[in-house]
Amino acid sequence: MDTAILLSVVKVLQNDYVTFDIGGRLNALIEMLSEFERNSATVDNSKFEESTTNLLEALDDLKLNKPCLYQEVVLNEIKAFEWLGDELKEKIKSIIKNYANNRKLMIQVLLDLKAKFNMYLASLNSLISGFARVGIEEYVLLDNDAKIVVVFQEDISHFSLDALEKEFRELKKTLNFMSEIVGDQKKAFTVSSIGSTDFTLIIDSGFKTAAFFAATVTFCLKIYKDYLDILLKRKELKKMDFPVEVIEKIVSVSEEMKNKRKNDFVENIIAKYLDNNSGIDSGRKSELVNAVAGVLDDVSKKIESGVSFDVVSRAAEDGIKGAGDGSASFDDAVAALKSAQNEIK
Repeated sequence: MDTAILLSVVKVLQNDYVTFDIGGRLNALIEMLSEFERNSATVDNSKFEESTTNLLEALDDLKLNKPCLYQEVVLNEIKAFEWLGDELKEKIKSIIKNYANNRKLMIQVLLDLKAKFNMYLASLNSLISGFARVGIEEYVLLDNDAKIVVVFQEDISHFSLDALEKEFRELKKTLNFMSEIVGDQKKAFTVSSIGSTDFTLIIDSGFKTAAFFAATVTFCLKIYKDYLDILLKRKELKKMDFPVEVIEKIVSVSEEMKNKRKNDFVENIIAKYLDNNSGIDSGRKSELVNAVAGVLDDVSKKIESGVSFDVVSRAAEDGIKGAGDGSASFDDAVAALKSAQNEIK
């Protein structure tokens, strides 16, 4: 998945979430604009300037990017809600500045913005209601690219990916609003993985080159979720006195498919991120292929045992992140992968 980021996978696996009271903060902005409207409707010009000054000061005091911590986990990597909070405040400030000489128009533009906030809240409430129907556990905003990751705990295996995308069409409305606020044209809506009891839904309202290791971990989830499901089924089949040779054949085939998919992935990801780098010869590419394959194998063991991925994110992210865009050297990429592999053994 091209636009996945490492944190969106690692933190969901750890069940460590940072949640943000989006509705509460937007309501604070709406109330602030409403108070400005009330104070500005009938006053003279000097009082009107005082109202705008008070609004600007109130905006500076409003900490839109202050997170509510869940499980007392502090995630320094995530710039909590800053991408939207600061944009909203700057939007209001720019309106006040641009329409300083046209009091009537300024009020109208600010009220139009307030109406958009209300529309967004309505969309958000509808979205959350949709989540509640299938048992949402948590929703989070991650990083500056407005990733929203959703994890469900009830059995949703009867949903198809198409059905899920239709079910949560409100997400697209919300995404459109966010994109309009930040002036970003890119809008992506993706179900990145699905299992019998959970799936991850990522909304991307911005562009960021995928972290090399993030793609690796995301792919691990897809491959090893299938494989581990078969291992669990093997236990069930044995309890039912199913012929052992048939069970082992099923597991063997799944193992072969897992390895084939892994090898295909490694080749594709190497080609995608590194073929444009003319300084990498085939021998060095093979070295990186082996490094990635080793991490895939070790990560799979950790998925199976349920051990935290936090050490992996710390060990790998810096060196791998720029492998695709040239900001990290080839040697850095290999070294980071090998470091991560050592960390998780």
